Amino acid sequence: MKETEEEQQKPGPAWRTVAIFSEYSKASKRKEELRESYVVDEVQMQLKIKRVGDAGRQFAVKERIDPSSLPEKKKKKKNK
Repeated sequence: MKETEEEQQKPGPAWRTVAIFSEYSKASKRKEELRESYVVDEVQMQLKIKRVGDAGRQFAVKERIDPSSLPEKKKKKKNK
């Protein structure tokens, strides 16, 4: 089954590493602190925790601007 162009997920802005922790609990605490600060500032951001480092022993807190909050780019028509 082929997917049309509308169904394909478009890549959003790049993720930025905020901090790296050796314990998941510390990374989770930092993520919640960031989430609370974004609610106050009314900034639409996405947050995630990702395993990084040797054998995934560390946890990185990453953030990016929510792609749905970005203005859509207008497509240029090609002249033939």
